[in-house]
Amino acid sequence: MTEDNRSEKRQNDDNISKTFEPSTAENQNGEDLNKIFNIHESSTVGNQCGDNLENISKSRDPLTEKNERVEDLKKLSRSHESSTKKNKRVKDLERISIAREPIHESGEPSDGDSKRARRPVYLDAKKSKWPPWVLAIIVFFLMMAGLFIVVPGLVGRVPESPPPVETLSSSSGELPDHPADAVIAASFAPILASPDLKAPRVADALFNEPCVILETQGALWFKIRLEDGVEGYVRRDLLAAGTRSVNPAGAIARVLVVDTCKRIMSHAYQGTLLTEAPMGSIFFADYRRGDLFRVIMPGGGSGWISGSGVLTGPVSEPLMTEDDPQTVFASTVRRFFRTPYVPSGATMQGMSPEGAIFVASRLIGMDLTRTTEGLLNAGESLTIPKIDGIPDLSVFREGDLLFYRVDGREDYALAVCVQDHQLLMTLPNRTTLRLIDLVAPEALQMASKIEVARRLFP
Repeated sequence: MTEDNRSEKRQNDDNISKTFEPSTAENQNGEDLNKIFNIHESSTVGNQCGDNLENISKSRDPLTEKNERVEDLKKLSRSHESSTKKNKRVKDLERISIAREPIHESGEPSDGDSKRARRPVYLDAKKSKWPPWVLAIIVFFLMMAGLFIVVPGLVGRVPESPPPVETLSSSSGELPDHPADAVIAASFAPILASPDLKAPRVADALFNEPCVILETQGALWFKIRLEDGVEGYVRRDLLAAGTRSVNPAGAIARVLVVDTCKRIMSHAYQGTLLTEAPMGSIFFADYRRGDLFRVIMPGGGSGWISGSGVLTGPVSEPLMTEDDPQTVFASTVRRFFRTPYVPSGATMQGMSPEGAIFVASRLIGMDLTRTTEGLLNAGESLTIPKIDGIPDLSVFREGDLLFYRVDGREDYALAVCVQDHQLLMTLPNRTTLRLIDLVAPEALQMASKIEVARRLFP
């Protein structure tokens, strides 16, 4: 190459060098860019290092993998134990019979689930709020109710067999038509002197006694006459119309109450109380079952009495005891000792000496009236001897009647001689019937006032 060519080449290189040579500012910018590139490269390298570290951390050695497998097995074992406990709990819940409702396919709970969600679920058996003895008491009362309420009702509804044809000691016979219009329907009925509850008492009429209606007084009172001739006024509600109970068709026995009173029941067994017939009451039975009698009640219907405390006999014959009449009479009168005294009374609610005589006479088949005036002619007259001007009371016997005067009274007072030489009588300022000895001062004082003496058993 020539010198000229070399110079020209050198000059072209210089021009090219000048063309691509940056300025000072451009050099400064270039340095900044180089720094940025270096930072970016450094960041890229750092990221690559992080990725490399992550890849390194992800790489596991065999020991670590073994430990993790052991941990996984432990977790699986714990999960199996939890599942076993859950199944056991489900079985326990099934033992206490918790009702389950089906779940709908839509996944929403059914109505049963909603209701059950509001109810408490017990893992153990639900405990009762009541103590055990409450149930025992309830069972006891139910048994008692069945024994005393249900069973008597069932017994009462058992159909009774038709009355058998039965005779007693002799032919029953038939009663003639009774002239009465009505009968006493209550246990007893006070017979008053006028249609007023405050009027004096004339007598007591006993249960089922027939009477003749003489007249009516208003809507509440009847004037009646009893079989012994006693007349007076009685309340309408104490009477029953008709006389079937004293004219019984088909009756098989006459029944007389000899006890203080006799309970008449609605049924043969465990019936309700209809009334209490006092001593001396007479009624008729149309059926007998063992020791039980079905009696015809006033106004219709029937009742049941037991055979104890009553006398029974043929329908058409008067009843009387088989014992000595005088002894029975005196002992019956004596039974009214300490009974409340009521003038003209004839029941245990209120008794008088004349009432006691009337009741006792019915037990021996003797027809005596229930008034003092009527008894003045009963039996035979008795003369009382005197010793030194004083009546000798030793002559009195059982059943003798003594009529004497009492200060302040117009009518006679009455005393009855009973056993053991005693007198049943009333005493001043005493509210009950009293017994006194014939030798007692009260008897000696009364003896001087005796005006009439009657002997019932000569």
